[in-house]
Amino acid sequence: MKDSTVKLNLRLPKALHRHLVQQAKRNKTSLNTEIIDTLERSRAQKNPSDVLQEMAVYSRRLDHLVTSIESATTKATAGAAISKFESGKINISRPPPPKKPES
Repeated sequence: MKDSTVKLNLRLPKALHRHLVQQAKRNKTSLNTEIIDTLERSRAQKNPSDVLQEMAVYSRRLDHLVTSIESATTKATAGAAISKFESGKINISRPPPPKKPES
């Protein structure tokens, strides 16, 4: 059975090495494990342009949903007003009182 790991000789900037060593100590892991975990997390992260595309899709869906709700609300409000008018509960000869400004 072949070994599933590869030995790699790697040159790192000293500051990055220090950072990885500190992270490994904080996480109570070896430097090797810390490097592998960091690489795995990096690989699992989404590309920012993919995230932006997903956000654009959700934004368009949300806009459509809001428009649909506004349309339905307007239709429902108009329908309710027509019903009230037809039943004589709304007097159109006198405009409604102005709305009071919010404090």
